[in-house]
Amino acid sequence: MDFIRECWFILQNVPSLAHRYQSESILAAVFFVLSIAAAFISTIIKHRLTDRAPTWEKILKWVSGLSGALTVLVFVFAFVDLVKARLPFDDIVCSDIALDAYYHPPEEKTYELIERFKCANRTNSSIRNFATLRDGYFEKIPSWTLRYSLLGRPPVNLIVHVQSQPEERANNFAGGQPIFYLYRATSEFNPPLPAGTDIDLVYELAAGGAPVEAAAFSDAGTVFARGVDYDTLNYSVAIHAPPGYEIRLRGWGVLDPNGQLQSEETRRQRTPQLSTTGSLLQWQVSLARRNLSYMLRYQLKAYDLH
Repeated sequence: MDFIRECWFILQNVPSLAHRYQSESILAAVFFVLSIAAAFISTIIKHRLTDRAPTWEKILKWVSGLSGALTVLVFVFAFVDLVKARLPFDDIVCSDIALDAYYHPPEEKTYELIERFKCANRTNSSIRNFATLRDGYFEKIPSWTLRYSLLGRPPVNLIVHVQSQPEERANNFAGGQPIFYLYRATSEFNPPLPAGTDIDLVYELAAGGAPVEAAAFSDAGTVFARGVDYDTLNYSVAIHAPPGYEIRLRGWGVLDPNGQLQSEETRRQRTPQLSTTGSLLQWQVSLARRNLSYMLRYQLKAYDLH
């Protein structure tokens, strides 16, 4: 029963995932058109021509049949991939997670990150623990604050425990500094989140008291690599440059836990988009997995205004 529910959940959201199967759909359309055309021409030959009609009719029947079989095969492969891509209902599943990172010039010594979760408990039991609210920096931050709110009228409260000290970690991703500092807070529902219940959470992390993400303004640029705590249908990342600056995108991709690029999964995702002014970088990821990271490499460059 859970398998059927998982597949149905994905099928209900096929429009937002269609770009993942764009190449397969194009092939299916080509084979389908070829099959119809071959059948149509075969009918015309059968009724209009006499001498060599049987030979051409036989050839076109074979073409039509082969095209039809290939069309079915492409759809089968797409369905198998869709089944493999289903989101297991063994934990919370999110329909949308959106993240906005706001940069400020280093001299302002501040940086904000806002993230919003729209999720549901898809299991058959209640869940107490929720995601770790966190952000990582290449600098130690004197001031790190967290604000949050559960939107709507949820039947639960969220209790947050902020760690007093950051965790020092090695940077496994290409670019940036060899060490970064992870600031985080654990969270839990009180009472536990009942099965089938939706939540809508927004939180803001503010870092200050020292130049934050100063490397983004240097020639070397910076790396934004972040994952999701739960399998997610739509994951949106938006990088906001401060006024007077533009974002220069240098690379992007989907990474495994070791920081290695996953070429196939990267190919299936949309290309990150820059706004016309260059001050906003957006990346829409579909079917974000909790064991993967989503990386953007960029530089913030001041406009050469006179």
